[in-house]
Amino acid sequence: MAKDSNAAQRRSNKARQQAKGKKLQANAPKNELKPSELETSTAPPKLDKQDTSAQLVLEQRLHTQEDQIAALRQKNEALEKELKETQQTLQESHRAFADQMVGISASFDQDKERVCEQVRTELDQVRAELGVSQDKERSLTQRLHELENKIQTDTSAALSPFTALKDIQAQLHQAFQALTDEFTRALTQMEQALKDTTPDRMESVLRSVRDYQALDLYGVNLPATLMGDINTLKQAPPAMPQRSNSRDTGGAVLRALARSPHYNENLHREDLKPVPALDLNDKTGRSMYANLVYEWEVPRKLFHCITGFVVLYLYKMNVNVEVIIRTLFNIFLVVASADLLRLNSPTFEHFFESFLSILMRESEKERVNGVVWYLVGVMTSLHFFPEDIASVSIIVLSWCDPAASTFGRMFGKCTPALPGGIFARRKSLAGFLAAWAVGSLIAYLFWGAGIAKAGERASGLSWEPGSNAMFGTALMPDALHTGWRGFARGFAVTDSNFAERLRNLTRPRIPAMPPILMFTLCGLIAAMTEALELGGLDDNVAIPILFSFLLWFSLWAWGQIMSSVSFL
Repeated sequence: MAKDSNAAQRRSNKARQQAKGKKLQANAPKNELKPSELETSTAPPKLDKQDTSAQLVLEQRLHTQEDQIAALRQKNEALEKELKETQQTLQESHRAFADQMVGISASFDQDKERVCEQVRTELDQVRAELGVSQDKERSLTQRLHELENKIQTDTSAALSPFTALKDIQAQLHQAFQALTDEFTRALTQMEQALKDTTPDRMESVLRSVRDYQALDLYGVNLPATLMGDINTLKQAPPAMPQRSNSRDTGGAVLRALARSPHYNENLHREDLKPVPALDLNDKTGRSMYANLVYEWEVPRKLFHCITGFVVLYLYKMNVNVEVIIRTLFNIFLVVASADLLRLNSPTFEHFFESFLSILMRESEKERVNGVVWYLVGVMTSLHFFPEDIASVSIIVLSWCDPAASTFGRMFGKCTPALPGGIFARRKSLAGFLAAWAVGSLIAYLFWGAGIAKAGERASGLSWEPGSNAMFGTALMPDALHTGWRGFARGFAVTDSNFAERLRNLTRPRIPAMPPILMFTLCGLIAAMTEALELGGLDDNVAIPILFSFLLWFSLWAWGQIMSSVSFL
């Protein structure tokens, strides 16, 4: 294309030169040649100076144009060479881009297949777990019906002898009332007979009875006059014992009293000893077993601690929280029904406490069992709060409460009591510090030692060492960044919406709370929830809910403060 343009330009220049030459010839004077001059007309014409200069100018312009044409030709060749190199580079880039797109497409297809396979596997597991849970629910429901029927049958069977026993008790009460009336009449007759009795006769009466204080065993209040006579006779010199006359009234009464195991007419006066009083509050005779069970509540504390290990196992095995809540609700129905029956049926109460009295406090025997409140607190915490926070709150209830109670009993006398009003009565500084230490240790073992990461759910963790803060930051979609997802889900770390997760990737990151502050704060919250006065609210329902709320609020406040600082 460039060569054709150059040839056309040369032809145009040549045409212009020819046209200019013709113009010069036309302007030249036309002289007619004479015959004498025809011979010399064939000689070359002589050019004047003006024509020579014009020709030089034309030649100079021609050379200049030829130089320009040569320069343009070189420039054209350079541009053609550069164009070829550019086309080659573009072709290579296109091939590299095509290869890269092929690799990305293959990788995307592999990731897509892998993710789809994982989703299929999880769906299969969920379907399997759902089927197992439904089978368990049906079996538990059937078992509950069987247990209710058995309880009704056993209650009816147990109440039948109880009704007969009540009839026997009424008959015995009537007989005892008649015996009491007869004994009172006989005692009145004995008092009248003793008024005319000599000192020797009275001494015989006293020796016939082992101890006059034995009358108190029968609930009989001796008259003041008779007590005065007895005290007088006690100061009199001893006489030979004589048997009471069976014909008089006093003798019949004494023979009736002689049937008591306290009676022995062969004992002498100096050998008479009063019956020792029974002190029901005396703990010196209590066995070690009773001391461990009722004083230190060892079985109850062991049961508390075991539930904490069960929570760790279920979290580590990644058991679905909805399955756990449904199972706990079924257990709650059974326990609440049994407790309601216990509070309204003395027979079932005796049967119930014969098996589970070592796990109950004396104060719980007249009110709702603590297990009922425990199940309510655990289910509420698991439903409304993130799973890692709820799990830690249940472990705090299982371990901090026994630790505070044990150390408070051991060292509470050596430390001052906590101030009243805010804290409950009988709460010592020793128990508070023990709960603080155990709560911090629980937080370290759960989040710091990797248990939380090993059992992490799809919803994510509320806190992780060296990670980003979640609550109180822009990662939470609601206006206050609380993570509230409604009553159906409560507070959650991440949303199940895939678009929301993608948007979180572009939002600013806030550093999480430092580990030492997190562990210390967990211990402080555990100690405070264990020691606070909550108006008589049971600890089993107050500790998990209040601990979960305060820990969530602390994480939310940290996110809010750090977001404000980073914005400034």
